[in-house]
Amino acid sequence: MVDTLKYFPNDWLTKVTPDAIFATITALSVLIISGIVQWIYTRRKNAKYLADLRLLLIEHIRNLINLVEKRLKGYEALSIISPSYKSDFIYKKVSISADSILQLPQVELFQSIRKGHLKNRPARILAFSKLMESLNFISSESLIVESQFSYFTSHHSEFSRLFNDSTNELISFYREYLSDNVKNKIKPSDDSFLSNLNKIFTNWAQLPDKDDIDNIYTSLLLPVRQVCVDHQGDTRRLRLLTSINKADNAKANRDRILILMGKYFQEEIVLLQSRNEILKYSLTILSS
Repeated sequence: MVDTLKYFPNDWLTKVTPDAIFATITALSVLIISGIVQWIYTRRKNAKYLADLRLLLIEHIRNLINLVEKRLKGYEALSIISPSYKSDFIYKKVSISADSILQLPQVELFQSIRKGHLKNRPARILAFSKLMESLNFISSESLIVESQFSYFTSHHSEFSRLFNDSTNELISFYREYLSDNVKNKIKPSDDSFLSNLNKIFTNWAQLPDKDDIDNIYTSLLLPVRQVCVDHQGDTRRLRLLTSINKADNAKANRDRILILMGKYFQEEIVLLQSRNEILKYSLTILSS
């Protein structure tokens, strides 16, 4: 074993003055105290950062709840849609993004959730987990609903157009038959088929809202169909029936779209309300 003492003078201890010892102890004390102060400062600074991060999360949750409730009101207006719905479709787009929460530093955010009383820690962790799950749903839900709404409205417009085209075709055939009778000098009293149609078209034209699709269907198409049924021997009825059948199919598809739209938003309300309840639950737990 190496004898380290041989490298020091035998009297080196007697040469260390009290002032030198005091200076050394003082320097070490200052170094230790500085380290402790720095540790306390860093710890407090980190604790404040986590506390501020948690407060920021809570504020974002509050804002998100307000936006979700606004979107729910828009859904409620669309959930009552049915074949008898008369108003225009108004989709009140409420932009909702969970990025304000999802882009927060997740590791530090989780640390801020774990801070506090040990008794409430499991509940806070569970609430945080449910919150993140709901955020992913809310973020994707908006785009899906907008796409679905676009699908409904585009198909509704298409079927409404087909209905109107078929109705206009029917009216065109009727006018053609009138014109033929005028050219051939056939009196209305001599053409019971056209005479009956004339009464139907006249009554329908006098309706204040004659262009309403339901009025067209009940006051024009159905009565004209019955006249065609009653005049089996008149070949002119065939073109009219073809137009009526096309209009009938278009209306059936239009009504189906309206029913699906109403049911879709009824279901979306239930889903979004359940997610909103989770947001409120998370807000309550994480604020405690």
